Amino acid sequence: MVSVEAIKGWDDLLPFFVWTLVVAGLAQAVFRSFWALEFRSRIDRRWKQRLAAIRKAQHELRTGVEHVDGVEQTDPLVAKRKLGDAQARERLNFMRRAQRQTLPYRVTMYLLGCAFCQGFWTALAVQGFTPGVSGRVGWWLATAFAYATASAALVGLLARKPAAECPGGNCG
Repeated sequence: MVSVEAIKGWDDLLPFFVWTLVVAGLAQAVFRSFWALEFRSRIDRRWKQRLAAIRKAQHELRTGVEHVDGVEQTDPLVAKRKLGDAQARERLNFMRRAQRQTLPYRVTMYLLGCAFCQGFWTALAVQGFTPGVSGRVGWWLATAFAYATASAALVGLLARKPAAECPGGNCG
């Protein structure tokens, strides 16, 4: 693996590009594999009810109306009820507690979906197992950031659909 510190000229860019392909490929193999998607699915199922309760409380606070199941089905016998001050405080306290409790879930989901983060951790792991890569921790981090940025850009370019496959020619 070529360290950022070792890049002195154009000749050192080809090995950097090859190692970028290695980092991007490993990141895709690890974080986009069946096992990673299964892990993500299990975490999603585990937190689904808690997140539904949070969304319900957010909706109640935003609209000022208590959530009643029959209202969604447009049942004419069910009326909307205003959210009282005590109920609003209760919902707000619930939201604050729940958001603190769901922080590990949200961080895990972000890291599993972030191409840059995946490239960074993969590059750090590859550096640790590659002989000949030495130096200070700062150079290790700089090299990991360089490989992560290059691999995230590469994955982003490869993931784009041609305009012909996009509805209205716009895939974002």
